[in-house]
Amino acid sequence: MRGFCAVFVAATLLGGPASAGYAEGLAAFNAGDYEQARTEWRELAETGNATAQYFFGFMYSNGLGIARDYVEAAMWYERAAQQGQAKAQNNLGYLHANGLGVVRDMEKAARWYRRAAEKGEAKAQNNLAILYARGDGVNGDIPDPVAAARWFEKAAAQDLADAQFRLAIVTEQGLGTQADPDKALALLRRAAALGHAGAQNSLGYRYSQGKGVEADYLAAAEWFAQAAAQGVADAQNNLGVIFANGLAGPKDYKQAHLWFSLAAAQGHEAAALSRDRLVRRMSETQIVAAEKLRRDWLAEEGTQVIVPAAGQ
Repeated sequence: MRGFCAVFVAATLLGGPASAGYAEGLAAFNAGDYEQARTEWRELAETGNATAQYFFGFMYSNGLGIARDYVEAAMWYERAAQQGQAKAQNNLGYLHANGLGVVRDMEKAARWYRRAAEKGEAKAQNNLAILYARGDGVNGDIPDPVAAARWFEKAAAQDLADAQFRLAIVTEQGLGTQADPDKALALLRRAAALGHAGAQNSLGYRYSQGKGVEADYLAAAEWFAQAAAQGVADAQNNLGVIFANGLAGPKDYKQAHLWFSLAAAQGHEAAALSRDRLVRRMSETQIVAAEKLRRDWLAEEGTQVIVPAAGQ
């Protein structure tokens, strides 16, 4: 399961704007001044405001302005969750599922996910669907693909990219739902457009193989590049293959070496082998230039991603 995501704070989340310290805490949080946010919201949290308690848990679980402390996070999430705060219920479920600050307990995780999911919390719906798909903490630990597909559908309808990606997979395979390749492709496109790295890599693969779409290596390279920039080793390897073989433009050994090297650094064995074979075809000058490109890319945190240009 995925970790905690950054949150965008809406002015309505903390209840009535008349709550003392509400506006000040909100402004501090949004400005990244988490210490001040805690100061402003502490009285609210300690006197039972569920959303203030949720944000205390969130700051502790993510180490925002304070040392990360999952035990403290679990305490605040529990207080908020008991009052029905859906985001806290989802995050408390995550802590139980991963044994962070609490004893790992998949049945408890499922119960908290369900309570939040039934309130419409998209991430909880997705997390509950994953448990049903795996048969973990639900249904006597027996997979229930129908229930999984149903919850994925609910989360996907709220534009949760990970749910759309997972729903695309089960819809493609007809797991718990009617097989529908066209719907699966549409879901994959939507998730990729929302920035889901797995969906971007999958779309790249489809274009490279002509699976459900017309084969187009340039489109494949563009999707692989987006996923590769997010650190997906398979996408980095696939992009390296395209550059090494000139599948979407002229061969570019420097770019191929870069992407093979990045994937290999993550333990991708095929990429490591491809890089080593590539090096044997490169001149010393090319190797030096490729190593410099890799160092520069890492220094810039991958902000510059090159893809083959049409007509090159």
